[in-house]
Amino acid sequence: MMEEQAMKKVIFTLLLFVAGLSIGFARPHLSELSLSLIDGSVFDMEINDRPFHGRQQSYTISGLEPGRHFIRVIRFERMFNGRFVVFGRPNVVFAGFVTIPARTSLTAHIDFNGRFVVTQRMALRNPRGRGWDKDHRFRDDFDPIARMAMHPREFQRLITVLSGIAFESRRLDVAMQALSTNLVTSFQVMELLSMFNHESNRLDLAKSAYNNTVDPENFFIVNEAFHFSSSIRELNRFIAHR
Repeated sequence: MMEEQAMKKVIFTLLLFVAGLSIGFARPHLSELSLSLIDGSVFDMEINDRPFHGRQQSYTISGLEPGRHFIRVIRFERMFNGRFVVFGRPNVVFAGFVTIPARTSLTAHIDFNGRFVVTQRMALRNPRGRGWDKDHRFRDDFDPIARMAMHPREFQRLITVLSGIAFESRRLDVAMQALSTNLVTSFQVMELLSMFNHESNRLDLAKSAYNNTVDPENFFIVNEAFHFSSSIRELNRFIAHR
C-alpha cells in the first residue's frame, strides 16, 4: 500500500513537471517583428547582438520577448558592374532601442530619415484564439475553416503594386481583384483605402473588403478613411444588412 501511494506521488510530480514545461515552452507573450527599408534595399540587421546577415529586402523575426530591444540595420548599395550585381560598402541606417509590446506582430520600415516607423500592429494569440500561426498566417481557431489573412510581407507587395498604378480606376480594379482571392485584417483595409483619393472608390472598396475581413469586430477603424459622415452611414447600412 505504501509503495502504491509513493508511486502515485511520483506520477503526480511528473505530471506537474510536464505541465510546467508545456506552459514554459508555449510562452504566449512572445511577439514578432517584420522589418524592411522604405526603398526596398537589401540589408543586414542585428537584434541585441543577434545577427541576421542574409542581405535580404525584409526580415520577419519571431519569438521576441516584449520590452526594449537594441536594433541595428545595415544597408547595402547594389551596383551592376556590367555582368552581375555586386554589393557596395555597408551603411548603418538605424541604430537604437525599439519597444516591442507583448503578444504583438509589428510591421515596420526604416524611412529615408533613418527613423523606425511602425506601419501595422496585430495582436497575437488574443483570448479568442486569433493570431499569426507558424506559417505566418492570421488564424481564427474558432472558425471551422481557419481564416487566414495576408501576411504583412504579402500585403506590402500589394501596396507596392498599387503605388505604381497611376490611374485610380485601374488601381481600384487591382485592389478588388486582390480582395477576391485574399482575406485581410481591418488595419489592412484601412491602409488600402488610403491609396485612393475619391470617396466613392474608398466606399466601394470598403464594402467589397468587409466580407473578406478576418476581424470584423475591428472594422469600425475603417471609418477614419472617410471625409463625409454620409459615407460612414452608408457603410454602416451595408454592414447591417449582411
